Amino acid sequence: AVVSTQSGHYGRGQLSNFTAGYQTLHRILSYTPLTPFQTVDSVTPNSLLSTDLELEPSTSSNVSEGIRNIMTDTPTSTTFIQHLLHVCHTYPSVATATSNILSMICWSNQDLTTLTIKHVVETLTHVQAHELKPVFQLLLHLLSLEDAYQILRVERVTDGSTGILGLVKSCSGNDPKRAYQCVKFLTQLLRSNPVAKEHVLRHVTDWHWSVR
Repeated sequence: AVVSTQSGHYGRGQLSNFTAGYQTLHRILSYTPLTPFQTVDSVTPNSLLSTDLELEPSTSSNVSEGIRNIMTDTPTSTTFIQHLLHVCHTYPSVATATSNILSMICWSNQDLTTLTIKHVVETLTHVQAHELKPVFQLLLHLLSLEDAYQILRVERVTDGSTGILGLVKSCSGNDPKRAYQCVKFLTQLLRSNPVAKEHVLRHVTDWHWSVR
């Protein structure tokens, strides 16, 4: 079971146990056969999963009920994703584990990819500007996943009024710190992600507006 974060801040020992819990969940998922939940066959293996899984038959019957619900039941998936995003920006020491967990469930899964990106972008609109860094690091990780839905993730993050550029426009006047953090993220994304760079330069016409 995942410990609730609603009870307030943890002491050093409690936070250590809390962090270890998410690291354990990450390890459990890495040894879980998630291939049956992919919505498209993946040419590239998921590097976050254990190579020992190649020796095991990949059927959903080998997966625990809790993980199966996360992968297939939208209300459960939504609650799980929202919880991980809250943990990510509230407790940066857990950010790497939460990033890896979300990356594993999104791999080659269109529904979870769409749901996760939707809630990540929503998180960027309401989290305090000084807490955005771990969320942006998570987003960089998600956008670097080289599966069939990499372009879809890039599009959902960069395009339209609901993407990062739309957020920059909407908050540039009344929330310049958030707008600056978003532009800084986009700059880092273009420098580190060739797929995202090509997409933005080819298809996003108002990118240059955001950096003026």
